[in-house]
Amino acid sequence: MILNKKKSSINEAKSNLMLLIIAFICAIASWFIIAMTQYPSESKEIKEVPLDVDTSGTSASELSVINNRTDHVRVTLDCSRTDYSRITADTLTAYLDYDNISSAGSKRLTVKLKSNNGAEFSNVKIYPPTVDVELDKIVKLPFTLGAKIQNKTFAEGKAVFDEEIACDPAEVTIKGPSKILDKIDKCYAVSTEKETLDSTVILTSNEFWLYDESGKQINYTENDHLSFEPNNVNIKVPVIDQKTATIKVNITSAPTELDTSCIKFNITPETIVIGTHDNETKLSDTYEISIPLSDLELGYSKNFDISSKLSAKNIINLSGTDKINVTLDNEGLASREMSINNNNIHPTNVPNDGYEYTVITEKLNITLIGPPDTINGITAADLSAEVDLLGVDTSNNPDLFQYDVTVSCPSHNNIWAISQGKVNVQKAPKESTKRQSLPSSSSTVTTTPN
Repeated sequence: MILNKKKSSINEAKSNLMLLIIAFICAIASWFIIAMTQYPSESKEIKEVPLDVDTSGTSASELSVINNRTDHVRVTLDCSRTDYSRITADTLTAYLDYDNISSAGSKRLTVKLKSNNGAEFSNVKIYPPTVDVELDKIVKLPFTLGAKIQNKTFAEGKAVFDEEIACDPAEVTIKGPSKILDKIDKCYAVSTEKETLDSTVILTSNEFWLYDESGKQINYTENDHLSFEPNNVNIKVPVIDQKTATIKVNITSAPTELDTSCIKFNITPETIVIGTHDNETKLSDTYEISIPLSDLELGYSKNFDISSKLSAKNIINLSGTDKINVTLDNEGLASREMSINNNNIHPTNVPNDGYEYTVITEKLNITLIGPPDTINGITAADLSAEVDLLGVDTSNNPDLFQYDVTVSCPSHNNIWAISQGKVNVQKAPKESTKRQSLPSSSSTVTTTPN
């Protein structure tokens, strides 16, 4: 009997538990039905919804957004309880309204919202409701490449020959907003890696530098939407031997009595940098400029072209200047006008060609240059004037010709003379030559027949 009572209690408990479960389910169902009928929608806030700025398929399809500081927005909306969990930042896309937009420039556009999975919503509010963007046309243009090498050092006695730096390929195509590309005047492939170079090398560029027409660099970032084809290029960097040479002046046609070291010059620049590709070409420590003594008047100044003369010797001018200025240092010098009579002008080194050479110019005007105290005490008797015919091919000279005169002052080695012209030299057969050239006399005997 006790056993029957226990079984009855267990069955009754199970029955009560089942009724409790059914009641709970009914309560939930009732609550859900009431919630759906009395409160059919619910508000929701979603942060960090991505903003799509693509213009494809719109009236602005030929333009692109090149400047936009907003990439996400925040939205609030109402949705059904069934769609509530389906609406997230990943299932929504905010986009710009490009209606009636077809020109480039700065625009303020309305932000709109769409669902990516078909979930429905209403009462949408977007923060910010509008976005300021800049629109421009994306174009492609080719540019000839220059090259720049940065952070490079060179082994001792080595240098880069800038004129022969070359890019391969020699041209790059840049794609980007026309607003930027229209400003580009020059484009350079750049290598910025730190290296020490001792021979010609091929480097790979890792940057492109852009410059406008005024030479100002155009700074750009990823947000400027520039792309380069190819992305990098090879840069040939010719490394050559180099040396710094001191400029020296060699005074030519000077009399042996003159100490040319007393003649001082101001030279600009005083040194030049030279180089060569050729291992056989030896680079000198000096570069010599020859100046005839007859040119050295007070106030003398002359520019000498050096690049062409160096090139003829297979030497490259690396100085960045093509000319050297040589100016006579006039300090401590004065000039004095004098004249030398005919009897003090003598031909020297006369060729042994059967002719006599006589100076027939009566007087030669000269300018004497030197320390003022010295030249003021000089007389014509202190001067020597010579017409040096050494090595002259006189066979082509007419009977009367003009020739240069070298004037010196044997008693002083620190003054020199500039002649104001040439002298006339007469060429005539020597007397012995005349006699030898006379025809020999002969007698003719005439006989008369008997």
